[in-house]
Amino acid sequence: MSSLEKNIQFEKRGWTGKLAVSSGPRYILDTVLYHEEGTNALYKARRGLKLAKGKVLSVGCNCGGFSFLFCKVANEVVGVDILPEPIQWARKFKEWINAGDFSKEKWGEDWCHPPDWKAENVSFVQGNAYNLQEIFDPEVFDTVFMLDCIEHFPQEYRGKAVQEAARVLKKGGLLILSTLLDVDSASREQWMDHILHEVHPFGLSSPSLLEGYLNLAGLSILEKNIDWFGKEHKIQMVFYVAKK
Repeated sequence: MSSLEKNIQFEKRGWTGKLAVSSGPRYILDTVLYHEEGTNALYKARRGLKLAKGKVLSVGCNCGGFSFLFCKVANEVVGVDILPEPIQWARKFKEWINAGDFSKEKWGEDWCHPPDWKAENVSFVQGNAYNLQEIFDPEVFDTVFMLDCIEHFPQEYRGKAVQEAARVLKKGGLLILSTLLDVDSASREQWMDHILHEVHPFGLSSPSLLEGYLNLAGLSILEKNIDWFGKEHKIQMVFYVAKK
């Protein structure tokens, strides 16, 4: 089995019987924005709202959490994911948001702060982050987000994924990349074992590797932030902003 086939098989296993709401727009637009403090998700949401300009691509969009957030400030948002299941959920969520239907019956949980904007300017397509030329022409996006997705890719495809993101980025456009680096908790060994065997079987990336990918893609790093987030279980995340 190739690493790409293994990647798809592993991601599909994670979706078997899964209710997408837990990682969908309700989590980002409600829990993260209004009920979390000092988390890496909140950091990405706040920085993302400031950086999402023009036509935006969200690579590894899952079922659209950040895509629905960024469509508040961007002209257009396109979310791409390798699996059909999250894309199907994202399209359902778009229908419900635009219909103003935030019922617990649909979402599985009550909303405290439903978004006060529609999602007409967001769309979702199934596609491969390592082969975006099958979907998009060169230099069509002003901003490309790769939020916590590169750690899901096989090691040999990570540089290619960054190059593909750079290829579809306009001259002067921004690529925003974040990924998990480490975990700090009393049960760190168990956490890391879980991460490496149950969540990200292809291993994590180091800052030096990530910066190498960005440089080889012809991007200049404007911002680099490595910090710890959370309280009881702390997660270390690196957050890059790079310019073409």
